[in-house]
Amino acid sequence: MSYSFTVTNTGTTTLTSAAIDDPLLGGALECPDLAGLALAPGDDVACGPVTYVLTQDDVDSGSVTNTATVAAASGTGSASDAGTAEVVVSGTDSVTLAKTAAFRRMPTATA
Repeated sequence: MSYSFTVTNTGTTTLTSAAIDDPLLGGALECPDLAGLALAPGDDVACGPVTYVLTQDDVDSGSVTNTATVAAASGTGSASDAGTAEVVVSGTDSVTLAKTAAFRRMPTATA
């Protein structure tokens, strides 16, 4: 499965140093389009997709809930927000049986 992110400046001041943190995906995300960017009010930047490999625990629980945060600075302070995505994970039931047979000829008795 993969996650994509959109960072939108919904305020009235330009934001800088925006960074996304997602613990499920290893912490701080690399988003080249955010690096050194001055995000003007109303502008947005897309990051990702970032791949996540499902674990057996994810399948057993039936879903994955993932929360990421974004933080940015402005000339007057800072801004942050969190976004959550929940994905239902459906497992499959399956089993395989391999059976083999060998014929062994019994030795005959000689008189």
